[in-house]
Amino acid sequence: MTRDDVYIDKTAEVHESATIGAGSSIWNWTKVREQVFIGNNCNIGQVAFTNDLYPRAGNSDWTVTRTRVEDGVSIGANATIICGVTLGTNCMIGAGDVVTKDVPAHGLVVGQPARLVGYVSCSGRPLNHDMECGHPPDSAKLEA
Repeated sequence: MTRDDVYIDKTAEVHESATIGAGSSIWNWTKVREQVFIGNNCNIGQVAFTNDLYPRAGNSDWTVTRTRVEDGVSIGANATIICGVTLGTNCMIGAGDVVTKDVPAHGLVVGQPARLVGYVSCSGRPLNHDMECGHPPDSAKLEA
């Protein structure tokens, strides 16, 4: 597990096979499961990451399914991330969401299941239809 320049609260549970990128924070009572990849500068509160696509009590014939959280992702409290998805760079996951599909870079998703409702800038501000943010300092057009 990468721990350089990472904050992991003493009450958080982070599996030793998880990778946590520099500048990321894992807050209180948060659990990060096996083989999760979390990018740089991510901020994660109480979020559940599953690790088995077909969970059954007592099933010994299962494999860990990897989940990827790219740089700059923000995940709202009490969200559930179903294993096997990728959360794209700088995307934003709403509180209480259930993420069952990949989220694109800068995507804003909400709901159960989570659905794409818009896009956000690097600072988390909504982008308009021209992919521009009217709030300084990131008022420039989003680079692809």
